[in-house]
Amino acid sequence: MTQRSMKRHAFYVLALVASLTSPGCRSSSPLKHTSVVLGWDYPAPASPIEGFLVYRRMGAGPWQEVGQVGATQVTFTDVTAPQQTLLCYQVRAYHGQEHSPPSNELCVMRPAN
Repeated sequence: MTQRSMKRHAFYVLALVASLTSPGCRSSSPLKHTSVVLGWDYPAPASPIEGFLVYRRMGAGPWQEVGQVGATQVTFTDVTAPQQTLLCYQVRAYHGQEHSPPSNELCVMRPAN
């Protein structure tokens, strides 16, 4: 493996997690107007990154970029997630044109409001 290809995979995202939240929601209240909130762990890489790209697919459909956050942010709220559809997410770190391998895939279903 060349030094260049090793450097290309020097950064990666670990442990993508998701939750469904409702702004101002009390624990006894039903989830209304829910959003999908994603969070991930990111170990400090040998080389700096510019940020993270968030990808979503519906069911077995194609991956589409749905968000981008800066290097110090390790959460993303998907307020555009369709209801009652299986939604799967992945996150990748990026620096210029280089991208990390994808995080684990995490799937959730947003309930109807």
